[in-house]
This record gives sequence, C-alpha cells and structure tokens, in this order.
Amino acid sequence: MAAEKKAADQKTTDKSTARAWEGLTPALSEWMLDAISSMGFQRMTPVQASTIPLFMGHKDVVVEAVTGSGKTLSFLIPAVERLLRVDEPIKKHHVGAIIISPTRELATQIHSVLMSLLQFHAPSAAAIRPKDDEDEEMTDPNAPPRPTFPASTPKVVPQLLLGGTTTPAQDLSAFLRTSPNLLIATPGRLLELLSSPHVHCPQSAFELLIMDEADRLLDLGFSDTLQKILSRLPKQRRTGLFSASVSEALDQLVRVGLRNPVRIAVKVKSASGAHDKRTPASLQMAYLSTTPRMKLPALSRLLTQLPTTPQKTV
Repeated sequence: MAAEKKAADQKTTDKSTARAWEGLTPALSEWMLDAISSMGFQRMTPVQASTIPLFMGHKDVVVEAVTGSGKTLSFLIPAVERLLRVDEPIKKHHVGAIIISPTRELATQIHSVLMSLLQFHAPSAAAIRPKDDEDEEMTDPNAPPRPTFPASTPKVVPQLLLGGTTTPAQDLSAFLRTSPNLLIATPGRLLELLSSPHVHCPQSAFELLIMDEADRLLDLGFSDTLQKILSRLPKQRRTGLFSASVSEALDQLVRVGLRNPVRIAVKVKSASGAHDKRTPASLQMAYLSTTPRMKLPALSRLLTQLPTTPQKTV
C-alpha cells in the first residue's frame, strides 16, 4: 500500500510539474510569468500546456477545446512572446500579428486580457498608456516621471477593430497615429483596414494569424471574408485555429489557411466517462422560469447575488 501511495503521489507531482508555467519550453519571459501569477493562474490548463510550446515553436496548430478551457492565453502568450523576440524591430505601419474573433464582445474580452498582460511589460505599457494619464502627469507636479524607451525597443502595441463602434476612417486614423503591430478584430472591419494601401503585412514582419472560435466564424457567414483576409497575408506565417468543434467546412479552411498543422483535441468527459462534453465540467448552468413582467426584477436580484470578483479561465 505504501508503494502504491508513493507511486500515486509521484504521478500527481509529475503532472503538476508538467503543467507549471516555469517549465515551458521555450521558456516564458520573467515579466510574463509575473503577469500570469498576478491573474491567479498557478498552473496551465491542458489546452495551454499542449498548445503554447507548439505555437511558440513555429508550428501551425488546430486546437479543438471546449469553452472555458483557457484558449485565450493559449494564443495570447505565444503572440506576445514572438512579437517581442523578432530579429528586427517591426517597422512603422507594419503588422506582426492578427487575432480574428467572430463577435465584438469576444474581441473586446481578448483585448482586455491582452492589456492586462502588457501592463507588466514596461515598454509596451508605456506605449499604450492612455492620453488622459499623460495630461494628468503634466498637471500634477508630484506625479512620477513617465519611463521612456528607445524607439527600437521591442514592444507590443494592439489595436481593437470593431464594426459598429467606429468608422473605417477612424480606425485607419488610429492605425496611422499609433502604428499598432497586433490587431484584434472582427472579420469585416479587419478586411476594410487591410484594404488600405497604408497598412502593410509583409512576410518580413508578419508572425502570427489566429482565428478564435473558428466554428462560429463560419456559422456567422464569414467564410468569404476570411478567404479575402488570407489572400492579403503572407503564406510564410504561423497560423492558429481555435474552435469548440471541427466540421467539414472548417477542415476546408484548415487546408487553405494552414501548413501541416498539429491537431490538438482537449476533451472533457462526463463524471461517468461515458461521453465528451462541449462545456467544462466545472461550469454550472441554470435557468429561471418567470412571467414577462418579472424578468427585469428577477435579473436584478440575480446580479446583486453574484460575487463581485467573477471566477474565470482565459
């Protein structure tokens, strides 16, 4: 019995070590480890442990994983690390990475997580600092001096592109003013920006294309738009496709847009192990049946009972 317990303990330790952020190869930057730690993520999820080493190691990936499995960090971490490790600084108005999302809400969420990460990378944080902070600095004599970095210092500068919130002209103006090297966008607005002669995605600069929730991208009718986007990007790139399921239509997109991809499927079994689930085992879902006039009061009561700090996996 003692030998069996020792073997079980060793197996648990090995599994924990294999999913430690510090154990990744290629290794993550120290500031990235600090950022991840600040978010409260002590270990990688299975999809993160499987995907990040491959994506950072110059492999195309097709990742099939359930919602809430940690897909967002699976592509954000490699995207940021690779942009900061390029041999030559990315030139002005050149794009190094693109993340395509099917909805404005999801794109906004991805952008929010990325901004949280970049606060721990001083050059990037300085580059994306809001103008309001700069104005406050100028009027407050006690404000600490803003750190400055040489123009050649590697940094990640993102731009969020969403249809319905700004005009294409406003997006282009912001692009020319801030010269972002990472775009997070819904398909239509991204295609409009890439159509401008002032926006460049040369092979020498472009590192990564990521299509998140790819099954929903196709379900929402973006197939033609995606094909046009792919035609504007260099073929010698790394591509990651993330999806809750892989259909025949998605396989066709894989054949066109990816080069010898590594396929990663992270399944979640039911408690009995009888079948795969499309949602995490820890996700709880419920509904309330009420009359139409009581919907808003019921929603208000529900929101007041929710914890102030939501628990999430990104």
